[in-house]
Amino acid sequence: LPGLLQFASQSERVSSSYRSSVSKGLREFAGALSGRAIGNNGQQALLVSDLHNNTLSIAEIKKLADHRPVFAAGDFTHEGGSIENKKMLRAVKDLGQPLVVVSGNHDTQALMIKMAQSGAIVLSERGPLLRENVKNPMIVVDGMKVFGVADPNQGNVTIERKTPLSKTQREIFLSSLSQKIRRLGPNIVLIHDSGLAASLASSLRDLPITFLTGHNHLQEVSRW
Repeated sequence: LPGLLQFASQSERVSSSYRSSVSKGLREFAGALSGRAIGNNGQQALLVSDLHNNTLSIAEIKKLADHRPVFAAGDFTHEGGSIENKKMLRAVKDLGQPLVVVSGNHDTQALMIKMAQSGAIVLSERGPLLRENVKNPMIVVDGMKVFGVADPNQGNVTIERKTPLSKTQREIFLSSLSQKIRRLGPNIVLIHDSGLAASLASSLRDLPITFLTGHNHLQEVSRW
């Protein structure tokens, strides 16, 4: 019991310290983003990704979002178990207005379905989840046409244990996706894997498209 109490005390101090550092970092981002208007009507939006069960940052992210659209580029969980899924579903509920989501390689299909059922707009190349195969798979957010891509390696590092794409499969996937994006003409493409995004951006460099991505775990402020 004394050992458990000591561990609990240390954990609380660590959590408090981490929460403080998260708040400080997000305040700095808020300052950097202030006044940077995007979209056709001067609205702002927020991109988040790779939370990997980090619920300690959600409260500050909600403050920064401030009822704006939030684009989430995947990897909400790490192992994809039911406890992780429930934890993240509670944490990200009402995170953005709207909350637009694509899956990452650490996410499960079960989590994506639950998110769609709870009100998030979960996108894939077939359209919003639970409304797939619609005539136009894009959605419109603040006048911006948004196309989302479900991560082709979704589940390969979670309890679903799917086999990652081979090099040939990746090339076929990219070619098909590039043709579809070119035909649809979105303003924004939301995709988890930064490597896939870079390949798509290269093949579509003649089009005015903004790619929102994650996976590389790098923090940055992009001015639109």
